[in-house]
Amino acid sequence: MDDIIFKKVWEDEVMFEVNVLVKTERMNVNQNFYMTEEILNKLCESLSEYSLHHNEEKEIIISHNVSDDYPIVKMKLLPVDEIGNVSIDIHFAYDEHVGYIYYCNSIVETNLSHLSILSEKLKYLLYEDLGYEVYLNSFNS
Repeated sequence: MDDIIFKKVWEDEVMFEVNVLVKTERMNVNQNFYMTEEILNKLCESLSEYSLHHNEEKEIIISHNVSDDYPIVKMKLLPVDEIGNVSIDIHFAYDEHVGYIYYCNSIVETNLSHLSILSEKLKYLLYEDLGYEVYLNSFNS
C-alpha cells in the first residue's frame, strides 16, 4: 500500500526535523528537513483547503531555507475522482537558486478522508516526543 510517513527525528526551541518517507510498490524514498510551527501550520492549512476544493489541483511545497541547497518536498494533489480517490504527485528536490533539481518523484494513491485525517494528525508533530509518526494511509499514529 502506498503511504507517506512523517516522523519527528530532532527538535530544539526554534524548530524540529522531520523525516518524510514515501512508500510505493516500486520504491521507498525519504528526506529529512527542518520545520517550524509556521511551516507545519501552513502545510496543515493547505491540506485542509484541498479537502474543501478537491476538484482543483493543489501544489504544496514543504521547505525551510537554512542553506543554499536546502531540501524540499513538493506535493501536487490532483483533482479527486468520482469515488473520492486522490493521486499525489510527490517530488523530492533541492533548490540550487537556478531552479529545483529533482532527484526523485512518485505517485502516491490515497483518498480524501485520509488527507483530512492527515491534516489534523500532523499538528501533533509539534507536541509529541521524538519518534512520533504520522501516516497518510496506515492509521498507526
